[in-house]
Amino acid sequence: MRFISLLVLSMSVLLLGVGCPTSNPEYGAIPLAGEWSFVLSGNGSDLTCPIGAGGFSSTGSVDLSVSTTGNAVTLLIDGQVLVFYEQVGAGRVYQTGTRYFPVGEDGTGSVFFEFVANTNDSIVGTLNWDNQTDCTGAYPFTMVLVTPEAPGDVIVEPYSLEEGNWNAEFDEVIDDCEGTITAFTNFPGEVAIENTYDFDTGAPDPNEVFMSPPGVSLQRVGNTNSYIPAGGPFDLGTPIDEAGDLLLDFASTPVTGTLDLTTNGNGTAQGTLYFTSSACSGTAIISLSR
Repeated sequence: MRFISLLVLSMSVLLLGVGCPTSNPEYGAIPLAGEWSFVLSGNGSDLTCPIGAGGFSSTGSVDLSVSTTGNAVTLLIDGQVLVFYEQVGAGRVYQTGTRYFPVGEDGTGSVFFEFVANTNDSIVGTLNWDNQTDCTGAYPFTMVLVTPEAPGDVIVEPYSLEEGNWNAEFDEVIDDCEGTITAFTNFPGEVAIENTYDFDTGAPDPNEVFMSPPGVSLQRVGNTNSYIPAGGPFDLGTPIDEAGDLLLDFASTPVTGTLDLTTNGNGTAQGTLYFTSSACSGTAIISLSR
């Protein structure tokens, strides 16, 4: 089986042009949890770069989980976790947050994934990237359900974010903002995780925790170790630079963010923070440790 790391692929084959999926159902389905086959391929037929052409193919299997409401889907793919959110007002189209990558010495490119499930056992999607100079791409991928998850099945060993204080580090911050962002006033270097409780039993809810700051409930996505904010984007406050000073250019510009976070049960967790304002946007890899 051949499987190319998707994020590496999206940033390393920027001279390949490909066509887009042709599916456009009136309203997509909610995919079933389980093991799926995955095929990502491209060719030069829709090349948008001024030079270069070629083709590639990447195949493998992925594990897919779905939130109880169907509004979030998690793919465990090639050792990476991709969290897709249902887009409001767009039919049932699922899309990841936008990640950013460096281009040359000063440039910043962007990449995101989206898909539609034609049926609950077939998916067509696109990996979209733009290097913000002279190249864009839309790599099509298809997925077919191989083995549906049966009641009681566990795709990955379940871990929960443990209650207590966690250190938070911002790694690989990539943005198009003025100044160097290393944290936010509402997401500083230490956060606290608190359990939430089932009103009926009084027992801790294994599928939801509360993180403060930034003061946001995080819900587990399906039968995975991944969490996303329960209420959508949240207030990040004012950016902080490497000297610990406020970037005052943002003092009157609200900065909001969303987060996907995955824990492996040994007192560490890692995820991606997606932040945006009217002035700029970016992503940061967030590492939490006890």
